[in-house]
Amino acid sequence: MGLFFGRVAIGYTADRLGSIQSLVLSLEIAGLLQIAAWHYATSFAGCLAFSFVYGLTGGAALSLIAPVIAQIYGVRDNMATIVGLAMLSSAPGKPRWAL
Repeated sequence: MGLFFGRVAIGYTADRLGSIQSLVLSLEIAGLLQIAAWHYATSFAGCLAFSFVYGLTGGAALSLIAPVIAQIYGVRDNMATIVGLAMLSSAPGKPRWAL
């Protein structure tokens, strides 16, 4: 539910501030929220509250990567490749124990 409202809000914010500024602001807020609030989410209700609030800002990376790439590199024939590489860079790595 938070992701739904977050994507609408981040789209509105990107229209007002710009897509790069909105992406940076949203990722900073999401990171600070993880540092400050995740530690205290010890119950199920706390995890639900955290996931709702994190959803307000966490969806910006999915929503704004393509407009930011288009703004930085322009719309070219290989834009899909650049967006794919940008999305891949945020994927988690393979843990050492999972050989």
